[in-house]
Amino acid sequence: MNKTLDKNGWWKERAAVIGSNETLSDTFFSIHNHSIRQGWRGACHATSSLLHILLREQGIESQLKLGFAEAETIPFAFCHSWVEVDEKPYDIGIYRPNRTGESQAAEASPPIFHGINLETNEPTTVQYGVETNRSDRIYNQLATSKLGDYMQGWPDHKEGLWKDLLVIGERLNLSLNMVELRAKYADEPYQNP
Repeated sequence: MNKTLDKNGWWKERAAVIGSNETLSDTFFSIHNHSIRQGWRGACHATSSLLHILLREQGIESQLKLGFAEAETIPFAFCHSWVEVDEKPYDIGIYRPNRTGESQAAEASPPIFHGINLETNEPTTVQYGVETNRSDRIYNQLATSKLGDYMQGWPDHKEGLWKDLLVIGERLNLSLNMVELRAKYADEPYQNP
């Protein structure tokens, strides 16, 4: 591994070794970098929604998951979204959780790529889809809504999260049509693990 790279460079280099799909890696890190530039925290639902749609639009079958996760650094099960490709988790949002209320823990984990913690280069210790009796308002809201509603309701743009999707897509040299995407993903539900 190239020792002169920054942390994101290391992670991207590791991801390239873990998976041979350059499209998946480029998309994953384009969203990761966008979320950092935007200062997003606790944006697992946003980053996972973006990753899911952009992968699908590039011909990579993925599942958008919604459930609860547990991490060693957070002492409770928390509402979370992630993407699975070939039954392996891809998780950008776990790296920068909310810093409010009971979520003031350290990062739950570095990003997860193909089930691998990109910092340790070992299988993730994060447990996805855990059973819990915890009640969570956001989970309850997303479990009964559609992906299109979530994308449209993103608060930073009048076009919702679709605007961020187009910005990231442009960085990936994709020609995306917002009207077609809205129609295509309007009724897609989040999948429970």
